[in-house]
Amino acid sequence: MKRRSFIKSSGALTVGSVLLNGISVKGTPLPPPFTCQQIQDRIFVMINLFGANDTLNTVVPMQQYSIYANARPTIRIMDAGANKYLELDSTLPTNQQTALHPIMTPFKALYDEGKLNVVHGVGYLNNNRSHFKSDDLWNTAGDTTPANFNHLSGWAGELFEYRYPGILGSPNAAMPDPPCIEMGATAGSILFQTANNNNASVLLTNSNIATYYNTLIAVGGPAPATLPPGDFGADLTFIDDVQRLSNIYAQRIQSVFNAGNNSAGVTYPNTSIANQLKTVARLIKGGSKSNMYTVHQYGFDTHGNQIINGSSHTGLHSNLLRDLTMGIKAFMDDIAALGFEDRVVITTHSEFGRTIDENSGLGTDHGGVSTMFVIGKGVKPGITGTPIDLTKVTTRALTDLQFDYRAVWAAVLQDFMGHGPQPMTAARMNDFTTTKPAIISEEYKATPACYINYIVLPVTIASFNVRLLASGNAELVWETSSETNCKEFDVQHSIDNLNWTSIGTVAGNGNSSMLSRYSLQHSKPSVGINYYRLWQVDYNGSRRIFGPKILRVKKQQGFEVKIYPNPAVYDFNIAITAEKKQNAVINIYDIQGHLLNSRNAAIPVGFTKINIPVNQLRNYKGEIIVQIKTDYGFEQASKLIIQ
Repeated sequence: MKRRSFIKSSGALTVGSVLLNGISVKGTPLPPPFTCQQIQDRIFVMINLFGANDTLNTVVPMQQYSIYANARPTIRIMDAGANKYLELDSTLPTNQQTALHPIMTPFKALYDEGKLNVVHGVGYLNNNRSHFKSDDLWNTAGDTTPANFNHLSGWAGELFEYRYPGILGSPNAAMPDPPCIEMGATAGSILFQTANNNNASVLLTNSNIATYYNTLIAVGGPAPATLPPGDFGADLTFIDDVQRLSNIYAQRIQSVFNAGNNSAGVTYPNTSIANQLKTVARLIKGGSKSNMYTVHQYGFDTHGNQIINGSSHTGLHSNLLRDLTMGIKAFMDDIAALGFEDRVVITTHSEFGRTIDENSGLGTDHGGVSTMFVIGKGVKPGITGTPIDLTKVTTRALTDLQFDYRAVWAAVLQDFMGHGPQPMTAARMNDFTTTKPAIISEEYKATPACYINYIVLPVTIASFNVRLLASGNAELVWETSSETNCKEFDVQHSIDNLNWTSIGTVAGNGNSSMLSRYSLQHSKPSVGINYYRLWQVDYNGSRRIFGPKILRVKKQQGFEVKIYPNPAVYDFNIAITAEKKQNAVINIYDIQGHLLNSRNAAIPVGFTKINIPVNQLRNYKGEIIVQIKTDYGFEQASKLIIQ
């Protein structure tokens, strides 16, 4: 299986440069504790309207209706009769009077509840009119200038790699969830990719959590005890590690989904966009710590048959807007009933708008600026900007650019989610914080004292390697090419890449611009996969992580363990063949490191079988770790799935 194919089959999850290209020599800082808990828990839900939504039939230009009607004699929304446009707020100043497509009554209700802001004239200068390229530009915080046209990483990937250093693809107790979850797409977006080949998201190709979980745990069986050298062996290692981390995320997502629920008093429409949002609400309710969700609605490339001829308020585009607004309204009602609507802000966007005029096929073509909707209890309700000026047109495209799309997202990311200048710079959005529109209410606006900000420490790791010595010990060797204020390195070991134990501390050189070499030995690493990492500690207490590195240790002669069946449903067996009589301790943990069962066993010479009923594991379902230690120094940890 090719690496790219595997990543596509397992969703938008990669495990970072440490597993693709050896150790990440860049390193990352451990963020300090969040000073404002209410900011840490906030969530951004981004809705992508792919295909380029027709802005003018969504937000009808009632103040320039004659220009609109002349440009769209057949497909325009009517200004009179039972199916006329929906006036949003008659109390607004004349230049801000805004009307919606008549199918969008759920948005009118949200506006009246004080939970909707309409942002007019959004995009970027000289917008690209290719769907996929323009979508990539929005996802990378790019534009058509040479400096910003070909970014190779997404703004969300860079933002969350800065916010959660060392965690992307390596969940731990502090952050067991992927920072971002993407739904409704068939392939992962560049939005979440980082320059270090990490990915901040997991992709659910649909909203069926059980399907995602079952697909991932069926990807492959146990890793072989030995792997061949060269590229083939490296690929097998890569696949095994991606599968392991995918399984961890799959189990966590399944667990959170099972723990959550939707409000019994809210009925979602049975549509793709509504089902995605329904899943988001349930995951949040179940305790997911993911800070961003992206959902997708397709079908907005309405070159033809956008409306039903003679009934312009009906047809394809009307159906899309109906599904969108009804789904969002149900989601908002749901999270209000569940008690966390103050934690969530939603934005909608398309890669560009459509032409001012209709074409001969009852549709519209690729255009310019568009409108964004910002929804949430923490949103400053109202109208931002003025309806798009229909006199500003170039080659049929609307050019009344009032707000750069990055400024709109910067307002959400900083004013609502509390990201300071450094993570905003990582996301390529700090330059737009000075032009943020006022779309977050003062009550919910993050203050600079609550901003998430920290600084990468100036220590550069030149190399980091681990090997197995003839004595059976593991030797870790690393080199630094420069150090500033470096106090020490805390060396840590894990058998599951989740739960870590310190195995020693090595003093640093303080300040150095010369190559420095360090080493440490770990006595008797575990049979199977061992993970090692370094915590570089500064004199002021700041810390920074490097690693992990992987060491595979074959089983010791004279003691062999096999565990079957895998997966297990009712029970499983631990089959042991020993050359010496010895005593063993068998500990069984869940994937988060919680002890499920512990027992002592006397191991005779020859073959013995120990049966473990799964009902003795506290009714746990999912991946477990079976750890065996003997008084002769044998230690092995094995993975097993309980269904």
